[in-house]
Amino acid sequence: MVNELLRNILMGFSSQPCEKFRRDLEVFVGENPIDRRSRYYLLGADYMYSLLARKPRLLLEEHSDELVESLYRLSYFFALHSKDRLSYLVSCAGISLINGSEVRSCVAVRMKMLHMMTSFEMGYAAETLRWYKLLRKLNNEVISRLDRKTRFQLNNNLGLVSKLFTGEDPMIFYRKALENTDDETERAMVHMNIANHFYDKRDFSSALSIAKEVERISQSSTIFSPAYIRGNALISQLKIHLQTGNLKEAGAVVAELENLSLEYPEWLDEPLAHVFLGHYYIEIGDHKRAENYLKLLENASAVTKTKYIEGESLVLSAAILNKTGNKFQALERLIRAFEYLGAYKVVSPHLRDLVSNLLQSIIGIFRELIRDLEEKDNYTALHTLRVSKISYAVGKTLGLSKVDLFYLALGAMLHDYGKVDIPTDILNKPAELTEREFEVVRRHPMMGARYLENLAFPEEVRNIVMNHHERNDGLGYPQGLKDGEISLLVQIVAICDVYDALTTDRPYRSAQTKKDTMAYLEERGETIVEHAIFNAFAHALHDSEYETTLDEFENVWYEILFGLFLQERNGALAPSK
Repeated sequence: MVNELLRNILMGFSSQPCEKFRRDLEVFVGENPIDRRSRYYLLGADYMYSLLARKPRLLLEEHSDELVESLYRLSYFFALHSKDRLSYLVSCAGISLINGSEVRSCVAVRMKMLHMMTSFEMGYAAETLRWYKLLRKLNNEVISRLDRKTRFQLNNNLGLVSKLFTGEDPMIFYRKALENTDDETERAMVHMNIANHFYDKRDFSSALSIAKEVERISQSSTIFSPAYIRGNALISQLKIHLQTGNLKEAGAVVAELENLSLEYPEWLDEPLAHVFLGHYYIEIGDHKRAENYLKLLENASAVTKTKYIEGESLVLSAAILNKTGNKFQALERLIRAFEYLGAYKVVSPHLRDLVSNLLQSIIGIFRELIRDLEEKDNYTALHTLRVSKISYAVGKTLGLSKVDLFYLALGAMLHDYGKVDIPTDILNKPAELTEREFEVVRRHPMMGARYLENLAFPEEVRNIVMNHHERNDGLGYPQGLKDGEISLLVQIVAICDVYDALTTDRPYRSAQTKKDTMAYLEERGETIVEHAIFNAFAHALHDSEYETTLDEFENVWYEILFGLFLQERNGALAPSK
């Protein structure tokens, strides 16, 4: 254990170290007896300060293994205190001290293993996999020279990484880990990993049985860090009860978790507890309590936030929005969550179910929108679907983020919704419109934007609806915006809207051929949108299946919405049939 004074000094370390940190180290070294354990932490902290601040070192190692061991222990210290960014930074420094890929000692193996896990916690998939493959290739001779504790850690960590990043069966590694330890704390940790493995497979009965046994074991006097072990066992039980709809049992677990946090403030993995406590309160309709836990997550220090916790915070936010009727905003949060969680192969049941339910809700809303438009004007209904489909293809060609693709497809779907308020005799007039009638038609962007404003749609979507008739040359409407004033997403929908309008029959004129339309747009396209956007449009149109029918409505939107989420063979999300 680190004594309290040294612990407080280490907790004051940051990636931008200040002079006070160095002074605190100097005072501690000058005024306190330094045992072997304390020396490791001091040596590692002093090395990191020197490295980052480019100042002379206070302490020097006796040999290279001692310094690597020091950085290993310091990195592990930060990991135990939920400072994953600092843990990763220190492990990077440790890795840089190991020459090549030769494994010369248990210290070197532990350092590589810890760096794999800090990369894992930060969500750095490529780096995690790189070290996983290197450690996976350790031959039996090297492994036989490792002490038993290192062999335990190696197999337990390989199990975690294989499950989430490679799709291999983690039980191969978990069994080996259990063979290499008699320590009750270590065995409890492995069993919690196994419980989570069963949870992800939706084998809730097995997962619950293991989690309850781990909770019982956590009461043992031989367990180190009992709050951590018990807390994780309770989180696992809460997740399971929420999945099985057993809110009575979930409530009992919630009471225990909340008491645990009162007794042990800032215990390891408390942020994860906040995630599922929030989900519980959503389920029982106490949105205020759920929002309180979301605020705790959002206000947490950046040092304690991993990509996983960032992603889960967004999932909780989406769940709250969904339950309060803000389904589009909820889906947008989920897409952002997948930006954080997308590195992982396994999609946990609570996330998979939320995604599926939300997408079904969104499809239902779109079905109603299409029905409104179809009742008013069958052409407009089909037009919006086609424009949304080709706009999405253009966005992918331009390499837009998933969030922007979502806004783009949604805005294109809604861009003409204001036409539901235009009289049918004007909308389908088989002759040229009068000036007064044309002014009525020109109001549809503002009408549509007003609908969306009342529904609290994101600004990016409202901009598409309001401005899709603006033109790069300033001759569009309703605001007369020009070059540099029209957003990228709006321009994409604008060019797709013009193309579809010209290539389809209208009551007052026949459709132009695609060839003639493209010739016209190639000549005049830059008066509508910027050159790069027109090129992306032409490329996407060439590669996409453009035509669609109302019968294809749900298929088109399944393709768009599910395309915004990772499609993985292990734990894959797929449209419900």
